[in-house]
Amino acid sequence: MTEAERARGLVLRLPDTIRVGAYDFTLEQWSPNRAAGAQRWGECSTCEMRISIQRDMPNAIKAADTLLHEISHATWWSF
Repeated sequence: MTEAERARGLVLRLPDTIRVGAYDFTLEQWSPNRAAGAQRWGECSTCEMRISIQRDMPNAIKAADTLLHEISHATWWSF
């Protein structure tokens, strides 16, 4: 299994929502085209209560780093 395949498997197994403080954020998986169009690996929208992350990452470290980065945005906003 390649690093990219392993990362994709991890992203696909993420839950549908994640609680940050008192708020539930929907986790959305972006296609590579959507992420490229946004010119980013992930995004946190506090208006829509959504965290988005690209489904196809180069490796598991990038996937985890991106998810934690977006969760940190949600954390700063919620507190």
